[in-house]
Amino acid sequence: MSKMKWKKLFSKQRLCRSDSRPEQGRNPFQQDLDRIVFSGSFRRLANKTQVHPLAENDLIHNRLTHSIETASVGRSLGTIVGSKVIAKEKLKDITEDEFGYVVQAACLAHDIGNPPFGHAGETAIGDWFEKEFNNQNSVLHKMPGNKRDEFLKFEGNAQGFRILTQLENNKFLGGLQLTYAILSTFTKYPRPAFLLNTLDGQYIGAKKYGFFSSEQKYYDQIGKTLGLIQKGSSSEGYYCRHPLAFLVEAADDICYNIVDLEDAVVTRDLQFDEVANLLEKLAGETDYSNHTNEEKIAYLRAKAIGEAVKQCAETFMTNYDSIMKGEYSNSLTEDPSNPLKDTFKQMKEKSKERIFTSQRKTELEISGHKIIFGILDTYKEVLVDLANNNWKENNLSGVSKKLIRLGELNFSNATDLYSCTQVITDFVSGMTDRYASDLFKKLSGNL
Repeated sequence: MSKMKWKKLFSKQRLCRSDSRPEQGRNPFQQDLDRIVFSGSFRRLANKTQVHPLAENDLIHNRLTHSIETASVGRSLGTIVGSKVIAKEKLKDITEDEFGYVVQAACLAHDIGNPPFGHAGETAIGDWFEKEFNNQNSVLHKMPGNKRDEFLKFEGNAQGFRILTQLENNKFLGGLQLTYAILSTFTKYPRPAFLLNTLDGQYIGAKKYGFFSSEQKYYDQIGKTLGLIQKGSSSEGYYCRHPLAFLVEAADDICYNIVDLEDAVVTRDLQFDEVANLLEKLAGETDYSNHTNEEKIAYLRAKAIGEAVKQCAETFMTNYDSIMKGEYSNSLTEDPSNPLKDTFKQMKEKSKERIFTSQRKTELEISGHKIIFGILDTYKEVLVDLANNNWKENNLSGVSKKLIRLGELNFSNATDLYSCTQVITDFVSGMTDRYASDLFKKLSGNL
């Protein structure tokens, strides 16, 4: 079995741009970091749910703070692994800092496609489309079968790839025009949606889909340039992950498992002792007898993250050969060789039992579901109007024009039911929790 090559995997080629501009004192991967940080989609993460929708306490994490913290952990993981890989492979043209920059940038963007209200928002979008696809009188009943899974199982990861490559900055001309290395490291599930019901699910990178059919040509271009190993048949093939995507996943796992527990103390979903006991299993021996409970949790969190980073880097190197061959199919936090795997499992079980089922979270998720349904019900009328006018925006009725103007929608590149529906889902999934709530009130006549 052939192995992937780091020289190819660190391609600095940019999407939809053939010119080679000088670096101007910044590494191309650092430039990508800046492009992500200054994008509107990244800023909107400040008011998108991490775990608790519309949190009233400012200490609670949102998607932005979670992404920044994940990027910090990812940079550490990338740098540590980079130094080990460079020594092992005797690499001369790639630095350990570049490993860190690539992982950091991909981590910054890893949640950029998440809709309002977190994973509950993804579910709500899928539920709404299921209702419409099953309604023979709906305009959406005519959606081609090979496109339906993109909406039925709406995936924030794929929406993130669409934002980075299509919607942000250079619209439909490469988006942020990021380097291939970072776009591939970002892609946790390098496969299209239409394979959803044909794969056995054994490979970890094929559990979900990572790009829509509208962006598949871009990932094919990226995968071939980077020399990613292809899996499956020629007609139903997909790619293995970029090796550094495992570090992005690990950074995310480390942060949400540990920090969700810290937030749970603030929200009082968990008691201090429950959380401290779990964190101590990761942090090891500690001495914080003179600290307040809040300071103790912060101290334990920092120590726990440091130990988790160390062990995940070791786990990556333990499985290095299988990762480079595209054969590795586990998360670094759950790998049998990781001594912290059982503690991470306990953390996930605790969060599932006590945090994700809390009363306030449940109430707000139900509200979020109704809000997304209400907005999509309203904007469905725009699709009906477009269908009746051969998908020509200029021929629409007054109400549809007002709805388009209200949402600042642009159908200039949309010519059929699929692409026009994408414009609507781009709009809804890009909303913050607060904007979605406010818009729903206005559309309901509550000014």
